[in-house]
Amino acid sequence: MIEQKRQLRKEISQLKLSLTSYDKQKASAQVLQSLLADKHLMESRNIVLFWSMPDEIPTPEIVECLYKTHRIFLPFIVGEDLQFRLYEGKENMLAEQQYGILQPTSDVFLQEGTLQTAIVVPGVAFTMDGCRMGRGRGFYDRILACFPEAYKIGICYKCQIVESLPIEPHDVMMDRVICG
Repeated sequence: MIEQKRQLRKEISQLKLSLTSYDKQKASAQVLQSLLADKHLMESRNIVLFWSMPDEIPTPEIVECLYKTHRIFLPFIVGEDLQFRLYEGKENMLAEQQYGILQPTSDVFLQEGTLQTAIVVPGVAFTMDGCRMGRGRGFYDRILACFPEAYKIGICYKCQIVESLPIEPHDVMMDRVICG
């Protein structure tokens, strides 16, 4: 199973390399429109998003748009785990040292099990029925397990949608998958 996941990660990575900046921005706009039309997400009191890495759907505009109407939280790496910390604007972001990901500097974080929460999740590959494969470190699977009642939405490029994925007991299913 490990080799199968490694091969799939490599294949998806190659597909994403062929995307132009226009393709990426168009996908981001499509994902934003789908998120804005999602009743469960829009009715959530707290929305967890992520500040995208270069090979992910661009999310800064999504973060800024939803920040106008919701409490937004972003991942913050603490050792081998994530916390979701309050986003207080671009000017309050710092690059995390190991991965170079921009993270919020706020000391306010989302408590485990907080209700009325929607979590938008990145991934390497998804199935349309909610299976997700991440980068292999388990960051999201561990933290999503702490928010069992949260509405979970995976977002990705169309090239990241696959027929099936090797699933392990710790893998957390998405309630919805949106691709652009």
